[in-house]
Amino acid sequence: MSFKALKHIFIYFVTLTGVLGLAAPARAQVLEQDSLALVALYDSTGGPGWITTWDLSSQVSSWHGVTVSGGRVTDLDLRNNNLTGPIPAEIGSLTWLVDLSLYNNQLTGPIPAEIGSLTWLVYLYLNNNQLTGPIPAEIGSLDLMTLYLNNNQLTGPIPPEIGNLTSLTNLYLNDNQLTGPIPTEIGSLTLLGYLYLNNNQFTDLPNLDTLSVLASLCIQNNRFTFEDIEPNVGVASSEFIYAPQDSVGMEQDTTVVEGAGLTLSVAVGGTANQYQWLKDGTDIAGAVNDTLIIAPVSLADAGSYILRTTNTIATELTLYSRPIHVTVEEAVAVHDGETSIPLAFALHPAYPNPFNPSTNVRFDLPEATEIHLVVCDLLGREVVRLVDGHRQPGRHQIIWNGQDGGGREVPAGLYIARLVAPTYTRSIKLVLLK
Repeated sequence: MSFKALKHIFIYFVTLTGVLGLAAPARAQVLEQDSLALVALYDSTGGPGWITTWDLSSQVSSWHGVTVSGGRVTDLDLRNNNLTGPIPAEIGSLTWLVDLSLYNNQLTGPIPAEIGSLTWLVYLYLNNNQLTGPIPAEIGSLDLMTLYLNNNQLTGPIPPEIGNLTSLTNLYLNDNQLTGPIPTEIGSLTLLGYLYLNNNQFTDLPNLDTLSVLASLCIQNNRFTFEDIEPNVGVASSEFIYAPQDSVGMEQDTTVVEGAGLTLSVAVGGTANQYQWLKDGTDIAGAVNDTLIIAPVSLADAGSYILRTTNTIATELTLYSRPIHVTVEEAVAVHDGETSIPLAFALHPAYPNPFNPSTNVRFDLPEATEIHLVVCDLLGREVVRLVDGHRQPGRHQIIWNGQDGGGREVPAGLYIARLVAPTYTRSIKLVLLK
């Protein structure tokens, strides 16, 4: 006999000796409380527009999808019934529910925290709707065996309280917009046989070797790297799908002057990684480390660079970095005895950019003039004044070392360098890495 059947029998006998032991008016009042919660659901989810609607003037036990045992509602199955709108908080009053199946509808809004009051609930199916917001931590108060929240628009991290669901055998969270690390508490779900986390934005996966009966583990299309996958190869007995994953690193634009040095680097977690750099889609011979050094840079080195990473343990996955777009500026030659006076004002792209710890800011002045060269944050607040006063005509270069006017290091991020002259103003972006 199934656990669900045993639970129904237990509920039936408890309600026979409890609810039915009450006087008839009291029994009616208990069922009325459940019916009020059902009516709230009906009103909130467009009941008159359901495929199979309810006759609210008839007995609750005759309503489509409602099972009444011993005077209490124990099952609510409204799958495929065109429910629209939010799940009301009153759902938490159905405290004898064993099975709540609302999947394949058009439910919207958050999962109400009151669902944590359904302490007899064994099966919860809310999948294939349009639910939004976070997974409520109150779900951890339940004693579920099956939890289906997949194919919604849920956001935020998995609450660590999910580790309290120690009876859980099926957990489906795939195809949402969930983020952050998978909580280590998920390792407490030792009865878990099926775990689907794919098609989200998760970043870290713990070692799941405590899940000894896990048959299927699907984690593809997240932001995991080899350090997440290596420890879990072999954890699932029949199915482990981990490829593909999102690209790694940040897309960057960097400018360097011909003849200078350039270092490109992308960090990819893992203990058995193999690397290959590509320029404009073609492998670079000998570029087989996670860092690529080009020195000196030539005009031919301009292009888009990507790091391809494979792994000898997690052999089914290939990770690609987001592109680093390199622009190379031609060096300006100044011969002995010659002066070079620019024909116009100019504020050139800084190099290197992104940078750590310092970058060169170059500007041209065609005439002697008063100028101000300041670095501001994205809110327009001045961080440091690099130049403030009279300067002669010519080509000038200032080094910014990532510090404010008081000599303190500023946080990593995006900054704006602005050159202001009486007849000229121009800004460029600076990206400080740490």
